[in-house]
Amino acid sequence: IPVTDPRFKAKIAGKRPIHVICEPNQVYWWCSCGHSKRQPFCDGHHIRILGSNPTFKINKREFKPIRLVYEQPSEVWFCTCKQTSEPPYCDGSHNCEEVQSKTKH
Repeated sequence: IPVTDPRFKAKIAGKRPIHVICEPNQVYWWCSCGHSKRQPFCDGHHIRILGSNPTFKINKREFKPIRLVYEQPSEVWFCTCKQTSEPPYCDGSHNCEEVQSKTKH
């Protein structure tokens, strides 16, 4: 089954990227599963769903937070649709019909 199969995709958390100016030497954890209530960052919601398991699995595909540290102040557009091919950064995937037609839960 190809990874593009919808059964392997993360939850669509938003329909547009979030702009953040990241501070140097601060650790950021980008949510890859789409279940965080603090988008675009991980709030550990996947742990509340699965217990102590550090990864969130959808049909055997693992989603775990991505650790980021920048050496200098960095202007970043973080993906919230979770469909990007360049996580954690927005690649415009939110413009597709699949994302734009989703109703927010």
